[in-house]
Amino acid sequence: MDEKLKYFLYAAQTLSFKKTAEHFYVSATAVSKGVSNLETEIGVKLFDRHNNSIELSKAGRAFYEDTKFLLTDYQNAVAVAQGVTRRSKLAITVGFSSIYEANFLSYLLNGYLRNHSDVEIRLKHRSIEQLEQAVADGTIDVAFTFSDVEQKIPIHSEVLYTGNYVVGISSQNLISREEEITPEQLAHQTVGLYSQYSSELAEKLFIKSLTDRGFTVVDVQQFESYESLMLAVSLNQCVLFIPEIFTNNWNFPGISFVDIKPKFDTYEFVVLTRETHGEQVTTLVSYIEKNIDKFI
Repeated sequence: MDEKLKYFLYAAQTLSFKKTAEHFYVSATAVSKGVSNLETEIGVKLFDRHNNSIELSKAGRAFYEDTKFLLTDYQNAVAVAQGVTRRSKLAITVGFSSIYEANFLSYLLNGYLRNHSDVEIRLKHRSIEQLEQAVADGTIDVAFTFSDVEQKIPIHSEVLYTGNYVVGISSQNLISREEEITPEQLAHQTVGLYSQYSSELAEKLFIKSLTDRGFTVVDVQQFESYESLMLAVSLNQCVLFIPEIFTNNWNFPGISFVDIKPKFDTYEFVVLTRETHGEQVTTLVSYIEKNIDKFI
């Protein structure tokens, strides 16, 4: 893999050329020069540089979102290539878009593997747009996401589960004491959204679902980190619409869950596959369809 891209990815994670240099056993000057060469190559500034610190520019953050998986994917590809002669298991690459789908899959995939010891599952975490494209081009065999949208590319989508959202709100907020919350009570609240920054589609679909049900959305703040979103909610910096099914095993203090009136029933667990796919994918999807009620 290109050295300057490696430098960029590590620096984007640590926000430090010094730490990047130490990690790769090169000088900080070499790292800075490598990143500068990358910026020249793609024609955008990736970092805003200050006297003693760096931070991702807006363009740099977008570039990082689309490239941050490259190093892991490269390493996985090398491992697969090196082990292909001794690997007897069939591999299925499974994509997912958020922690909510991962919650479903942790139960369902484990059950599937107990009955299919000849199969190996490889996981890919991507935005909705990236999942759609990866399924279409065959780099991901089957993907799971939270919205059934009209596909612009030739793939098949099917809704496996539909459920209600509830509002997660700080216990400090007075409306957290209500039995039900109305759109009017949430009209001036900042809404937190858990999604990758590179996913414009996730925010658009979310806002459309809210406005279709009479909610006025003044401000939506995206959080790429689940932990940072939960902390912001607990500190009363925003509210959260969360699938009701995931509130049963809650471990964040300071957050209350309140029903919404009218019901916000648009949480969907969706499977994406190519129109034509292998028997192993068919078997996996069939297992999940048959067993999803056990998870719920």
